Amino acid sequence: EVVENYVDYRKKIITNRTGFELKKAKERLELVEGLLIALKNIDAVITTIKKSKATTEALESLVKKFKLTRKQAQAVLETRLQQLTSLEQEKLKKEYKDLKQKISEFEKILKDIRKVLKIIVKEVNELKNKYGDNRKTYVLQRISEISEKDLVQKKEVVITITEKGYCKRMDVKSYREQRRGGKGVIGSNLATGDFVKQLITCSTHDYLMFFTTRGRVLWLKAYDIPEAERYSKGKAMINLLNLKDEKVTSVISVNKFEYFLFMATRNGVVKRISLAHFSKPRASGVRAINLPADNSDVLIGVQILERGEEVLLSTKKGKAIRFSSNNVRDMGRASYGVTGIKMGKDDEVVSLEVLKTQAILTITKNGYGKRTAVKDYRKTARAGKGVINLKVTQKTGNVVTTISVNPTDSIIITTAKGM
Repeated sequence: EVVENYVDYRKKIITNRTGFELKKAKERLELVEGLLIALKNIDAVITTIKKSKATTEALESLVKKFKLTRKQAQAVLETRLQQLTSLEQEKLKKEYKDLKQKISEFEKILKDIRKVLKIIVKEVNELKNKYGDNRKTYVLQRISEISEKDLVQKKEVVITITEKGYCKRMDVKSYREQRRGGKGVIGSNLATGDFVKQLITCSTHDYLMFFTTRGRVLWLKAYDIPEAERYSKGKAMINLLNLKDEKVTSVISVNKFEYFLFMATRNGVVKRISLAHFSKPRASGVRAINLPADNSDVLIGVQILERGEEVLLSTKKGKAIRFSSNNVRDMGRASYGVTGIKMGKDDEVVSLEVLKTQAILTITKNGYGKRTAVKDYRKTARAGKGVINLKVTQKTGNVVTTISVNPTDSIIITTAKGM
């Protein structure tokens, strides 16, 4: 707790200090820009000043004729002639370049909490090297080094992912529980046509694995997702991840790389792979499933499972199939997969569930829901046509997703307007 309070204090200090330095740099940049304009038009500036009867008249003339601000014009009037040499001009050009670079760096620090944390680590290490000596008290456990992770408070958070590729991190307390039929609370101020497609509850210290429609996986720590207010739309994931003409389709939180991943594609192909294949995060990402090169299929869902657990695939036309994951052999990252369900014309898989709960909640496009006991889904072999999960009508609209639930579970459901 003491360390957390110290880190919070240092965050405020560095943020305030950087903001102050940014303000000073911008003010100086304004004056330097004015002096460079004056040097470029030195003869005309001198003539203008000589023709003026008073300082105020000279200032107004400089502002009007050379498009200077009043601060810039005042700086020109206060500059001695000996400072208007070619040598001084080169110094001003260098100062201008340095100021632009400083301003850019200050702005980056204020926009990125990770840069603030790195500065904290750097300054703590500098203090250690400068003033460090042998402790006068007995330490039961020594911390060998401070990492970025150590500076982030471990707490439960909610990560939201939208259809148009925005994400944000919020405290789990941002949502209050309501009964069915409630009006809801604003979860996001989303753009027209956008909607929250995934909510992940995890720890700030967990890894987040981002699986894309093209079958790649990329990693981030949960604390790398920018924290935002409930009504904010968040930050575009393209600014956080190395995405290449693809969208994030599933996000999984992981704190240890055990068990397996089970994947499903839009065309009904499934794949089981050990999480150990993804235990070494790479900034550029790696291939998780080898999808067709012609883009005829995309990854729609990824779930963590243990060997022998059962899965359920659901389609937009209301079909579903339940089978054991043991029906699917372990594969490597270069594999495509095997058939999980055979579908009719114009149908496609919309969701994948690993069966760990008592029931499945099916949600339709028009907001209808149906809770079905898992035992009511007949268990079959994979690659079958499945059973009727929900009768799709014009009133209900197509199935959009399913959720594994227990009777006492609380559920967060968001609409296209972020409610």
